[in-house]
Amino acid sequence: MARRASNEQATVTFHVIEKGVFDEDGEFTPSKFTSDEFISLKEKITNQENPDLNDPTDLELVRKGKVIPFSNIEEDSGRIMTGTFEGAYSGHAFKNSDYGKIHAKSVNQRLFCFLIYHSENGRIYVGAQYLGLYGAYTDLKDTLLRFISLPKNTRVRSIRMDAEEFANSTPLELRLTLKRPASEAGAEPKLGSAGALSFRRVPGSETFEVTVKDKLLAFLGNPAAKMKQQIAAIVSESELYEINEDDIENCSVIVRAGKSEKIIYLLGENSTATRFLLDVPFESIDGLPITPETKKQMLKILKEKVLSKNPND
Repeated sequence: MARRASNEQATVTFHVIEKGVFDEDGEFTPSKFTSDEFISLKEKITNQENPDLNDPTDLELVRKGKVIPFSNIEEDSGRIMTGTFEGAYSGHAFKNSDYGKIHAKSVNQRLFCFLIYHSENGRIYVGAQYLGLYGAYTDLKDTLLRFISLPKNTRVRSIRMDAEEFANSTPLELRLTLKRPASEAGAEPKLGSAGALSFRRVPGSETFEVTVKDKLLAFLGNPAAKMKQQIAAIVSESELYEINEDDIENCSVIVRAGKSEKIIYLLGENSTATRFLLDVPFESIDGLPITPETKKQMLKILKEKVLSKNPND
């Protein structure tokens, strides 16, 4: 069993399907998926016939992600289902060492693990595995929503945990926008009307990096008031400027994550679902994560890192 390089690692994202009602203003009032509705969803997954790729109609449905084959289905405690599904890729020609040119109209399918969990609070959590850059969550989501058959009474949210997302990044710069100019410690304001501050990492020193990671990034996801308290505290600790938390309008951190730089907005939402690393072995022949170990790891992360933040689920 071989393990993959970091750019081919297996990861998992989590998402929540909620049942409810949208009012005329677009506000959503949640309700609960019943046990019978979740049982119906599981039955539709289990009983779906696999498409015939020799049938032009079935092939087109697979190509468009309208039908995804499911396999390796298992249930646990009535609230959890795990399995595998195949995501379709097409539209680009490429060469294969065994088969020569693969035409753009051909359909290539990749195998991924998934899980669904019916929470105590009546929400449906979805876990979708990725392998490097490859994944098919959108097709999985669309299939599940079609099976649920409540297009006007559902919404889907992706789980993002910024503290997890940026745990291994290197902070480079802290940027602050203030409602009024900051004061130098023990002095009158001297920064003019810009109301902006910037703190940068000093090469060879770990003080900035440790402070930002331990006292800011570790608190991501907390309410804005709590984040502003943290920001004001570390700026004041620098003994260079004095600011009040009520004066903080915006704050961001530029970090190096791998070979690229990203901006983390401390007082707003960052986009896309968090990808949690799956520490699993790979098959030596097919080069895929071993399915039982992958499903086990996905359940572990769901319980320990996702549901732990939502105790009512």
